[in-house]
Amino acid sequence: MVIQLGTFRSYEERLEEIQAQAAYWVAREQSGRMREAERIALREWLARSPAHELEYQLLDHLYASDELEAALALAPRHAPAPAVRTTLADRLRPLLAGIGAIGRPALAFAMALVLGLVALQQIAPELLATLFPQPAGLRHDRLVTRPGERLVSHLPDGTKLYLDGDTELDVAFEARRRHVTLRRGNALFDVAHDTHRPFDVTAPRATVRVLGTQFLISDRSSRTTVDVFRGTVEIDPSGIGDANAVRASRGSRVSVGSELILEKLGARSAIDWSEGWVDEDALPLGELVAMIRERTGRHVALDPRVAHLSVSGRFRITEPDAALKRLALVYPVRVQFEDDVIRVMPK
Repeated sequence: MVIQLGTFRSYEERLEEIQAQAAYWVAREQSGRMREAERIALREWLARSPAHELEYQLLDHLYASDELEAALALAPRHAPAPAVRTTLADRLRPLLAGIGAIGRPALAFAMALVLGLVALQQIAPELLATLFPQPAGLRHDRLVTRPGERLVSHLPDGTKLYLDGDTELDVAFEARRRHVTLRRGNALFDVAHDTHRPFDVTAPRATVRVLGTQFLISDRSSRTTVDVFRGTVEIDPSGIGDANAVRASRGSRVSVGSELILEKLGARSAIDWSEGWVDEDALPLGELVAMIRERTGRHVALDPRVAHLSVSGRFRITEPDAALKRLALVYPVRVQFEDDVIRVMPK
């Protein structure tokens, strides 16, 4: 008998191969696009060995696991860098500025030129792009998440944006300015340092100016909060009389509502936020429920009679069932679970 080198493989090597094949078949079947010829090949593969059947069943069960689906639902998706979007006016502005400097006699020519270029944009947009290239580094985009969804977006300068659920913001990334408008929701900013190009965030009640730092902006029904995890930011409140801008450094929180409040964050960090932890003192229960809805997408029906109840503590909003159960042990509320709805009402 002749034994050739390489004929035998270790059990681990064979198991890895079987698991890879099983993963392929499970993915194909779950895709809903499996052809009849593939189904025949799958049955033949399963019949070859009990190990094939076992690994296939294990992976198929994992694929359909409710816990896995819930974990994947909470995992953030990644967005590409904001796309370059410029209008015809953006491209013509330098040219029209030059014409305007010549004087009024050039106005008729300018109007004719604009009308001609508008027609050219409809007929031959590629030619227009060649004649008037868009300014380098100018980017505009809108990022939106649904309740229960999270999003990670990377800007060209290395800045990272982490959007919580039910959040909407606009990004304007330009040659001399980086600007974000937070329309609603919560977003964590990890800003790349750039002395020559400031980074501004406009929120409903305040404007935040930074050069390079990490901070979280949360827009709530009654206030906007800024948690600073690294560096220093300047916060300019809007709608509070003659209130001046304030500087907040690492470990600080600024709340802008009917008044401006500066306080310490304590041990809270960006990692806590990303993992769903909330540390609050005297937080209205309605705001805590809103955080749960945004982060998890769970339907929480809150009785208006307890919406303004102040609660304090450390809550993990990514585990709403456990968080609300523990809350009911301390505060005068009761929690009821009905199918996909969590009801919170007075005791």
